[in-house]
Amino acid sequence: MFVRVKDPATKHEFDVPETDWRLKAGIFTRIKPDRYPPVSRPRRAKHYINWKKKTAPAVDVKETENG
Repeated sequence: MFVRVKDPATKHEFDVPETDWRLKAGIFTRIKPDRYPPVSRPRRAKHYINWKKKTAPAVDVKETENG
């Protein structure tokens, strides 16, 4: 069976087998079992995107006069 976990480093959520060594080693944290019960097939992953992160500043493009 597959269980939903979260990678604390990347904050991505995805399913891994219940016997995955990374789950037992504490690398991944299990997400609420009542909300995501074990399933026979892995579910679609949820990738974390940091929308608050500032991007490169916009560059103003000035038009030149063709004379």
